[in-house]
Amino acid sequence: MCGIAGIYNFRTEEPVDPETIHKMCERLIHRGPDDYGVYIENAVGLGHRRLSIIDLSSKAKQPMCNEDGTVWITFNGEIYNFREIRDDLIKKGHRFKTKADTEVIIHAYEEYGIHCLNKFVGMFAFAIWDKNKRMFFLARDRVGKKPLVYYLSDKFFIFASEIKSILEDPRVPREVNVQAMDYYFTFGFVPSPETMFKGIQKLPPGHFLIFREGKLQIERYWGPHTNLDADFSGFKDEEEVEARIESLLEDSVRLRMVSDVPVGAFLSGGIDSSLVVALMSKVSDEPVRTFTIGFKEKAFDETPFARIVANRFKTQHKEMILTPNAIEVLPKLIWHYNEPFGDSSAIPTYYLSQMTSAYVKVALSGDGGDELFGGYNNYVTLSKLRYYDYVPESLRSLIRKLINEPIENYWGTYDYLGTIERIKKAINIRMLSTEERSFYLLSLNNFEFRRNLFSEDINNELRKCLSSKEYYHQMLSSIHCKDKINKILSMDVHLYLPDDLLVKVDIASMAHSLEVRCPLLDHRLIEVVSRLPARFKIRSGRTKVILKKIGQRLLPSEIIKRPKKGFSVPLDIWFRTALKRVMNDVILSSDVDNLFNTSYLKKIVMNHQNNIANHGRNIWLVLNFLLWYRMFIKKETISFV
Repeated sequence: MCGIAGIYNFRTEEPVDPETIHKMCERLIHRGPDDYGVYIENAVGLGHRRLSIIDLSSKAKQPMCNEDGTVWITFNGEIYNFREIRDDLIKKGHRFKTKADTEVIIHAYEEYGIHCLNKFVGMFAFAIWDKNKRMFFLARDRVGKKPLVYYLSDKFFIFASEIKSILEDPRVPREVNVQAMDYYFTFGFVPSPETMFKGIQKLPPGHFLIFREGKLQIERYWGPHTNLDADFSGFKDEEEVEARIESLLEDSVRLRMVSDVPVGAFLSGGIDSSLVVALMSKVSDEPVRTFTIGFKEKAFDETPFARIVANRFKTQHKEMILTPNAIEVLPKLIWHYNEPFGDSSAIPTYYLSQMTSAYVKVALSGDGGDELFGGYNNYVTLSKLRYYDYVPESLRSLIRKLINEPIENYWGTYDYLGTIERIKKAINIRMLSTEERSFYLLSLNNFEFRRNLFSEDINNELRKCLSSKEYYHQMLSSIHCKDKINKILSMDVHLYLPDDLLVKVDIASMAHSLEVRCPLLDHRLIEVVSRLPARFKIRSGRTKVILKKIGQRLLPSEIIKRPKKGFSVPLDIWFRTALKRVMNDVILSSDVDNLFNTSYLKKIVMNHQNNIANHGRNIWLVLNFLLWYRMFIKKETISFV
């Protein structure tokens, strides 16, 4: 795992400033503390920070080139099947000087061009400079495990693993992307291709980018879960499905244990991470190293379940009871995440990564199981309510009109609702379509909250933009699937997984120079599971049906039967105790530059402090945004000491 950066002064052909590339790489040192390299030739510059995982020798140093120096690459990630591809390329006449997967990408590009992407099993973000074609070829892995951002002006093209690296070029402006504000305060994250910086874009998962002769071309190269209408006929019965899924899982785990450095696993005691540990134990000759963190608050603590799994598979288990110093860690999170990030589970993920990195350089995780196999309770809710879709739209519209209360005005609010409002809400939910319900279930707050939160100027600008609801339904419409539950699952693989969960894990782990691999997100597994009928995932109010059946053979019964528990933190309590001073200092005393309605912000804070309402999650969203704004836009130093 590494950090990459690059500049192309395509309009002026002005030589790249070595100092700028150096600074860009220094901003990525946490992603690659083991080595550093730069390639500059006139108007083109590539930079690399290396975290040595495969081929620890100096021969694997990057940026790396082919034999005649006409193709250069800077690469972040792992190609798990690189040995197989390497053998095929050798048969075709290619010669290798390293044992690194990086060199495999170079030769695969020479042999197959942009179609080399179809050969790779792995997680990656890379940039190839083809001197002969005067062309940049950038690509990001299918699911979006590795980040890649870029900025294009009329004179230069610049890219990096993280936004803070791009900002080291003084030519890149620091301006707020107003449209992204609406997305962030709806979902808690900024979805691809937007960022919170105006003009800086994310390359979406499963896409490649070609930049040539001043023109940018972006195309999707993978996304089978966008077309799920084909009849599923891959297996004859449920037992065959179980066997196939288990075989794919085992192969995925085996591939991700290939490393020249120690490998461990995150273990929460949930079914996903427990299955990963079970399969690691099966394919490994040595005890698996497992890592868990817990909380003093029993409602948030999962360590007892993790111990059950650790004891079952006799792992080398480490755990830590977390007493988060939120005041200390908050500025670090703002810095590492580059843009506002509203998922508070970033805090325990940060500490878990910190603990794990003291023992290993690579850790496997269970990320992706909920989105792929239907693990969230929201899916059960949607499954139960989908029968209301058969009520004629004319009748549903009439009922909504009689209720005379737009659902946008209270969905997601954390004010206490009266009995009449609860009844209205229950009826209104049933009168929506499954697709509409899915948006509101993903939303962290309602439209009324966002309208009151933003200043008049921001609201006026947002009226000209694609709203978060329009964005969601536009993306949803690109997924062709008659089964509505599978469609929503696929939507979460498109949106929530890459732009929230995978961002959370990548940033938190790389902050401590730890590589995290996700066996459940092997694209071959996704291609099979996405096409399974929904009954294999959600059935009779039960979640992860097929995965739990596999787990029954491999895991202790306590793990299969345990209720789902999110990796969360007690925000409501913290903002009345440990974070109360920070909340008041930042939110009530901030110069918000006419971005927010300050009187409404004050009302939210006071209602929360006085226990009139639980606004912990919304206060967290605001706090993160304001700290990001001060740190990245106004370039202030943040300290709560």
